[in-house]
Amino acid sequence: MRLGQRLVGCLRLSLLGVLLLTGCASTRDLPPDQDPRNAYFQRESEKIDDRESRCTSEASASSDHEIAPMTASPSASKEDRQQAARERETRLNACRTEASHEREALSERERDDYRNRAQEQRGHESLMTILTSGLH
Repeated sequence: MRLGQRLVGCLRLSLLGVLLLTGCASTRDLPPDQDPRNAYFQRESEKIDDRESRCTSEASASSDHEIAPMTASPSASKEDRQQAARERETRLNACRTEASHEREALSERERDDYRNRAQEQRGHESLMTILTSGLH
């Protein structure tokens, strides 16, 4: 019987080791620059920046194309030029506003992801505590 008890003890110890190694491996923290989730949010942020830059460039080019004839023409009124400048600024503001809304939405998704990861971590730690305490 003593051999059987020893074998059970060794099995418990082995199981504990496996559980701890599994738990540590799955919860190890990656450096922020290597975490795939962080990389995803960084790429999405860069895409937003690119879209904003493209939008503002296109808005500027379009407005410049419209304003150029007015500037060259002495018959264009000051009010026409001011109106064109206001329209240009409106287009640029629309680009910035859209990018701002996209950044806010991305930030909300990132916060949700962070909360979910924290919840998963707490659940995992609780499970590991339950599993390891039952082996004593």
